[in-house]
Amino acid sequence: MRRRQAVVAEHCLPGAEPWGAEADRVFLGFIRLLDDFIGGLFVAPAAQRQGVGRALADHTLARKGQRALEVDAANAAARGFSERLGFVEAGRWPINDIDKPFALIRLERVG
Repeated sequence: MRRRQAVVAEHCLPGAEPWGAEADRVFLGFIRLLDDFIGGLFVAPAAQRQGVGRALADHTLARKGQRALEVDAANAAARGFSERLGFVEAGRWPINDIDKPFALIRLERVG
């Protein structure tokens, strides 16, 4: 998992502000912020459904007030998680920002 974390941190979302979670020196997940946009939220498979993603999101939402994020349209779990955080669909795109056929849903948080 460390390799994936390094690849994402290095190549995806350059300049984003990272916040991480770990317990007993074991990586659990991280969230990356770009101004008022959540640029990525990743939780290690072994740590999923244990409140890590919620804790990372709550921490950054309370301090930074992120208002938008994007999820893979095929990832129902990510969309459901985002909706439980108060985000609602604001748009859809059939391709990603590098013109690849990877459908995305933009979600925004009001209030």
